[in-house]
Amino acid sequence: MTKDQARLKPVLLQVNTRGSWANLTAFDAANDLAYAHIVDATETLGKLHQGVISFRIVSDEQPPIPLMRWTQKDGWKKVTHAD
Repeated sequence: MTKDQARLKPVLLQVNTRGSWANLTAFDAANDLAYAHIVDATETLGKLHQGVISFRIVSDEQPPIPLMRWTQKDGWKKVTHAD
């Protein structure tokens, strides 16, 4: 395994505007620059959207595990899971 492969943390950015989640893009959450761009761009899109919208970052696996969630009211929040 290469150093780059070890850092991979594949995730999906999803959007919800009508009651169900849809994939927008996949990216490597271990890539700090990519993560920052995705989070910033998503926040901008959410603030400009007219109507209700939410975003989430989930693991790229089945079933997906929610990691972060963005809402117009609260912005980005880490999703906590019960043990």
